[in-house]
Amino acid sequence: MHLRSNLLLIALLITSLPIYAFKLSPIVQSFEYKGKGATKTFRVVNSGSEEIKLEAEVYTRSIDINNKETREETEAFIVYPPLLDIEPGASRAIRVTYTGKPVETEVAYRMIVRQIPNKLKKKKTNKSQINFLLEYVASLYVAPKDIKPNLVVESAVKVNKNIELLFENKGTEHILLRHYKLVLEQGKVSQTISFKSEAFKKLGTQNILAGIKRRIILRDQKLKTGKVKAKFIRLKD
Repeated sequence: MHLRSNLLLIALLITSLPIYAFKLSPIVQSFEYKGKGATKTFRVVNSGSEEIKLEAEVYTRSIDINNKETREETEAFIVYPPLLDIEPGASRAIRVTYTGKPVETEVAYRMIVRQIPNKLKKKKTNKSQINFLLEYVASLYVAPKDIKPNLVVESAVKVNKNIELLFENKGTEHILLRHYKLVLEQGKVSQTISFKSEAFKKLGTQNILAGIKRRIILRDQKLKTGKVKAKFIRLKD
């Protein structure tokens, strides 16, 4: 399961009248860097009671060592149409084409589809009420064939009651941590961490992009202060 949990709904307070709503699907798409696979289609459905205006834009996506995501504008994609007007109950397609350079490893992007205020409707009323504009953040991946992740631990150190783990995805594909288990060893003492367990479930949802380094902190009551041997083991799908 790839990043379906990555859908973000951001409520922006504005002064307008009705409450609008729309749905975007899918929220994850994988692109090839050439040929038919370089073009994908998204569909937007207006599930509200009023006409809505939307804009769609694609951004680069980078995640730093502490899981902070940054985005920048990119010209690697053509989005058509970039602006949409959708009547209530109707749907529209958004066609997205990758036009960037060939890639040797998977590269991550974001497509943001956001509502924008309907200025014409706003001028027709003197009333002022709270309205929520929705914003969908979709995950786009451009990749060659035959890709796979490979999480490699660089260091693991126990300090006080925490283990600081530094690792890198040296593979060519992103992966959620919950698809791995982590084996920790210190002398004759060992333990295995499941990122599907309740204690580490939140960490399990983190997306480790190809080629990036990450640092995570693990609560631990078993191992002693000092260096710890650690390795990731991929779970069977």
